[in-house]
Formats: sequence, structure tokens, C-alpha cells
Amino acid sequence: MTEKRPARQEMILDLLREQAHVSVAQLVDRFGVSSYRVRRDLDDLEERGELQRIRGGAVAVGDGVDLPLRIRQTRFSQEKQRIGAAAAQLIRHDDSLILDAGTTVFEIVPHLRRYQGLTVVTNSLLVAHELGSNCQLSTIVTGGNIGLMNYALVGCLAEERIRMMSVRNAFIAIGGLTMARGLTNPNLYEVRVKQAMMDAAEKVIVVADHSKLGRDSLAEFAPLSRVDCLITDSEADPELIDQIRDLGVSVELA
Repeated sequence: MTEKRPARQEMILDLLREQAHVSVAQLVDRFGVSSYRVRRDLDDLEERGELQRIRGGAVAVGDGVDLPLRIRQTRFSQEKQRIGAAAAQLIRHDDSLILDAGTTVFEIVPHLRRYQGLTVVTNSLLVAHELGSNCQLSTIVTGGNIGLMNYALVGCLAEERIRMMSVRNAFIAIGGLTMARGLTNPNLYEVRVKQAMMDAAEKVIVVADHSKLGRDSLAEFAPLSRVDCLITDSEADPELIDQIRDLGVSVELA
């Protein structure tokens, strides 16, 4: 028989179904209990796999949730930094590349200063802002409509501009990756832009922490056969990694 959850924990899960993330301060105010009790509730729920703890609160674990940027930046930050450093090793001087909008792709940016003559195409306003002061490279921003969840430029203008390009490497962010559906993403507006990026590149490199692997999201946008290289972290499921490699995809564990 399944153990019944305390009422407060049920209400926390109800809140997460509505808004995808909650903070400790919000729950303290809502329930009138101490932050210690709230953290105990969150820890108990995480142990049962019903939410995921982040700094200062928790997020839902359900598939297809497009979390705000400030929440995603706190998740697996060390893993993302290692992935970004490993991805940068694939870049060379005078290279041309696309940087997708995503918190893992963003971790490539600090490593670009050691290269000269780069041409970087991006739909990320955050990436563009970081690269704007780097006189050693040329930054091309796609244009388009601003997606407020992660400051990505999307829509027909972004797609058309990207389809005019031809680059060597495209670094792509994902919402999920499964053997059955390939690459998926929770944001429908970003899917067509990602497809255009992949079409514009000689080599497609997916960067994703282990939480994205084996996870499904709302919209599929490419089969795994379109991926040349996957860079993830050492916590990734070894069985799934072997299956991906069996498809001919190069996999690097950072």
C-alpha cells in the first residue's frame, strides 16, 4: 500500500503542477511554518522522486515543462560548466559556429576568448551581450521575436536569417533526448529555429546535462541520427550512452 503523504506535501505538489517551481520563502508564507519544516517537506518529496530541489526551493520533475531561465541556471551548474569547457575544445581559430539559446550552451561563451577570428551566429540575447565586448570575433544576431523564458530570438525572421548561413559547428540545447523520439524541446517556438540551425551546420553538437537524457519533452525536432556529437556529464546513464553510441553518435562525458 502506498504511504499517504502529509497534507502540506500534497499542497506543495499541487502548487508545482500549477507553476512548475516554488521557493522556500513562498511556502513559509503560504503555510505559516518554519523554513526548516518546509525544507524537510521538500527533501522528503525529492527522496520519493516527486520534485527536484534547487537552491532556495524546488522545481517540478514532469516532462515538457519550460522553466524560467533563472531557475534553469541553478540546475546542475557545475556539470554545465564542465560540458561547456569540453564543447569549447571542438572549436578552432577562424571557426564559424552557431550558439543556440540555452544555459548549457551559454557555458561555452567564457572559453571563446582564447580563439581568434571566430564568427558566431546566435539567437540568444544573453550570448550576444556577453560576446559584444570581444573584439577578436564577429557576432551575428539572428533577429526575431523575443522569447521571455530564456531571452531567445524566435519566429520566421530568426529562421530565415539562420537559413542564409553556413557554419562548421552548431551547438544545440535540448529539453530532452530519448531513443524513441530523439531530440525534444518544451518550447514550440524554439523548435523550428533549432531545426534551421542544424540544417546550417556541417556538424551538429548537442550539449546537455544528464537530467535531459532519457527524458521526453513536448515537441520532437530531430532524430538522433542528425547528431554528430553529444557532450554530457559523467552522471549520464551508461546503458543509454551505449545505445546512443551504437547509432554512430560520438559521446563525450565531461
